[in-house]
Amino acid sequence: MESAPRSLLSALTTWNCWGVPFASPLLFHRFGRWRAFHDQQLLKFLSEHGKDAGEESCLLVCCFQEIWSFPRGPLMECTAWRDPARVTAGWERFVLVLGILCRPLSCCIWDAAQKLFDKWEVGAQRIQYASVVGNRGMSLAWNSLVDSGLCILATRSPSEKGFRAYRNWPDGWHEERLANKGVLWAFWGGPQQGMLVLNTHLTTRAAVKRKQLEELSWLFAELRSKFLAVSTVLEVYICGDFNMDSRRDDCFKAWYEELDLQLLTTQKPTCGGGGAALDHVFLWRSDREKIATEVSDPIKPWVGDFCRQARDDLSDHCWQGLFVP
Repeated sequence: MESAPRSLLSALTTWNCWGVPFASPLLFHRFGRWRAFHDQQLLKFLSEHGKDAGEESCLLVCCFQEIWSFPRGPLMECTAWRDPARVTAGWERFVLVLGILCRPLSCCIWDAAQKLFDKWEVGAQRIQYASVVGNRGMSLAWNSLVDSGLCILATRSPSEKGFRAYRNWPDGWHEERLANKGVLWAFWGGPQQGMLVLNTHLTTRAAVKRKQLEELSWLFAELRSKFLAVSTVLEVYICGDFNMDSRRDDCFKAWYEELDLQLLTTQKPTCGGGGAALDHVFLWRSDREKIATEVSDPIKPWVGDFCRQARDDLSDHCWQGLFVP
């Protein structure tokens, strides 16, 4: 009897970087530090399992949330080149407000996804990614101030990719409507085997996120049908910041159980102050074969002088890795 094909994936990560304009200090300087922290954690995680990130067959897929892109305003680029020690919080807020006011005149994009792809800290260990999904304002809508905040780095270019925005209703007007939240996806593989990764970030609004779960279900079903017509065996990974905890929200648990999704992450708290687990990775596989996986504990991001934060909850989310032997 022929054995089931192994997974195309070597490792997958998910991390909400907490890159919130007006809330995250030194926003224009953080891409190198984000990249260095992420790659360092992933390389360490792989080495613990005897895996070399440089292997030609190694497919690493890294999902980020809150890497916001937005129309580029005056002074943003020069602020990014200034010494961070000379950039005050007041100046940064001024630059962001100026960008908002000048938006109707702006035809350029502050491309955060591309900057994350390009930049790294000097002397830091670095993974050689082949592609970034989500750059060039891919999820930036005309009626939003920022894009979805989603991007995917991978060591192999996907054969297809796309983005679907949530309708972000009901619940009236609220600040999260300024962002074009939705689902960013990428597909790798061929006729025998394929792998689809969906990266999402749901709202914090209770009345809205249940609607977003429905929309996510519709897109999952649509893409699953599309790529099952292409690949005999299909693996689907759904990951991101769901702003929901299955141990406390029966609706969320019912959602993924109805879709027959396997929850892979530990559910240990990934929120500052030991709160709920909000970031998750789910797996669905068409042949129902059990995939052996190793997952990391949530790892708290760096703290210290770079971000001018005294407290230890710089981010309300933690880095998480998933290894497939």
